[in-house]
Amino acid sequence: MRPILYYVHHQGLGHWRRALAVAGMLERPVVLASSGPPPGELPATCRHLRLPLDWSDKDYGDGNDAHGRLHWAPLHENGLLHRHQMLLDAVARYRPPLAVVDVSVEVTVLLRASGVPVVAVRQPGLRDDPAHTLGFGLADEVVMPVPESWGLHTGRPRTRAVGLVSGAHRAVPGTDDRGRARAVVLVGSGGSRLGRKACAQIAAGLPGHDVHVLGLSGPSATSAANLTFRGRIEDVGTELDAAHVVIGNTGLGTLGDVVAARKPFVALPEERPFGEQEATARALEATGDAVVLTRMPGPAGWAQAVARATTPPALVADGAERFARLIEERSRTVDPAAVTVG
Repeated sequence: MRPILYYVHHQGLGHWRRALAVAGMLERPVVLASSGPPPGELPATCRHLRLPLDWSDKDYGDGNDAHGRLHWAPLHENGLLHRHQMLLDAVARYRPPLAVVDVSVEVTVLLRASGVPVVAVRQPGLRDDPAHTLGFGLADEVVMPVPESWGLHTGRPRTRAVGLVSGAHRAVPGTDDRGRARAVVLVGSGGSRLGRKACAQIAAGLPGHDVHVLGLSGPSATSAANLTFRGRIEDVGTELDAAHVVIGNTGLGTLGDVVAARKPFVALPEERPFGEQEATARALEATGDAVVLTRMPGPAGWAQAVARATTPPALVADGAERFARLIEERSRTVDPAAVTVG
C-alpha cells in the first residue's frame, strides 16, 4: 500500500498535532515530512522525514518572495534546495497517491508541478494574496479544519470544511483533589500574550480557582498560592479533564482541544499572519461559543470573563476522522503499490 506524503509546517505545535491526529485515523502508512520534530510518539504506521530548514542567519536582502508570487523563496539558499530535493526523493521512492500540505505554498507548487495530487490545508484569515491564490489554485482539493457552520469555505473552489481537529479525548467536568474549581490556561508555542505576568493577573482575579498554566514554565513557588506553572504537557486532554474553564488563544488546535473536552472557553486571539486567530475569534463570538477578549484585561476583567463562560462551545471536534476519510477516498482512486513505510 503506497503511503501518503504529509508535509507539516514546523512553526508552533498546531500543525504537528493536527497531522498526528489525522494520521492516526488513516489505514494507509504516512511519511510525515517536516523541519521540526514531532511533539509526541508517532503512530505505528508513520515515519518522520526530517527536512532541513529553508533559512539561515545570513542577510537575504530583497527578492525572497519571487516578485510577490511566493511567500519564501530566497535565492541560492542551500537549505531550501536540499529540502526540495528530499521531498522529490521521497516522491520517487514512495510514489504517494497524494500529498497533504499543511501548510506551504512552495511545497504545494513543488509537488503538484511534479505530478503529485495535493490536498492543501487552508486556515482562517485573509489569504487572497498572489502566493496563496497560486497555491490553492494548484491544489486538487483544499481542506479547512473548521466547522462547516462557519461558512468560511463557501464559494471557494474545491474547498470543504471538515470540522475541528483535536488529539485530546472527550472529558467530563471535574475538580481537583481539594474540590476547588480549576482554570486551565493553555499557552501556545507560537508566541503569546499570556506570559507569566498575565497569568499572575488571572490568578489574582480568580481567588476561588486553582489556575494551572500549561505550555509555560515558571518558578516552583509563585506569589499567588493558587497559581501553578506546569510547563509543556504532551497530553493536554488529561489536564483538561479537571478544568471548569479554559483560557487560551484562538488557534485551531487549542480550540479543537477545548471543544473535545467540552469546557467553557475564554478566548484571547493572538496576532498571527493573515489575521488567522482574529477570524476564528469573530466566528466564535458570532455564535456565542466562547467569551472573546480582544484586549488583555486586568484581574477584575478576567473574573468577569470567567463568570460569563458558563457553557461549552456547541461544536464538535470530528475533523480528524472526516479529514482522514477524505484522504482515504482520494487515495483509493490510484492503483495501490507494494510500497510500505520503513
